[in-house]
Amino acid sequence: MLQEDQNKFRPAKRRKQPKVALEAKKQTKKNAQADAPTNSIKSILFERGFKSVVPTDSVLQTLDITLHRFNKILDNKTELTLTEANSFAEWLGVTIEELSPAQSQNLPSKFGLKN
Repeated sequence: MLQEDQNKFRPAKRRKQPKVALEAKKQTKKNAQADAPTNSIKSILFERGFKSVVPTDSVLQTLDITLHRFNKILDNKTELTLTEANSFAEWLGVTIEELSPAQSQNLPSKFGLKN
């Protein structure tokens, strides 16, 4: 009697997604990563001998950003604003174009400026 009751409540089996659907998801993720914002702040710091970067409170105040925002910018998970790009360029002693070479051509049009 108990075995019959247990069989009634057996969980449904999950269906596997077809390989085509999984490949489409992977392709979408790759496209999103290709379109992600890129900056070279981490590589500039690495070239200067910094293996890891943990900013001090004074650096964060100078850049006028939070620690969370700083880490997102270093990991290329978010795009730099114009003021952030300017403050990072001043802090590192480089031009804004050197911070994000891939986006430097789009910067004027992005902010409604003409070349």
